[in-house]
Amino acid sequence: MLVASSCSIEVLHQSGVAYSLPRYGEELRSWWRPRSGQRCGDCGVLPGGLHHLGCDILECPSCGGQLLGCDCRYDEDGPDEDDQDDEGDWIVAS
Repeated sequence: MLVASSCSIEVLHQSGVAYSLPRYGEELRSWWRPRSGQRCGDCGVLPGGLHHLGCDILECPSCGGQLLGCDCRYDEDGPDEDDQDDEGDWIVAS
C-alpha cells in the first residue's frame, strides 16, 4: 500500500448506486493538500491517485467526512453485525 501509485478501487456503492472516490488532492473538504509529488502521509498514494481503503485521509464520497469515521454504509461493507441474531442466523426482513 505504501509504494503503489494508486489504489484500483474507484467507486463504492450504496443500494447499488455508485459513488466515485475522490482522488488525492481533489478532496472537497480535505485539510491536507499535497505538494507536487508528495505522497499521502497515510497510504502513500501519489497526488491524483486513489487513496487505499482504510486510509485515514480518504474522504467519504457520500457525506464528505472521513470515511473511516463516518456512519455511511456501502454495499462492499457486507452485512452489519446488527443484522444477525444471537445465534448467528441472518434476520430476514419481512
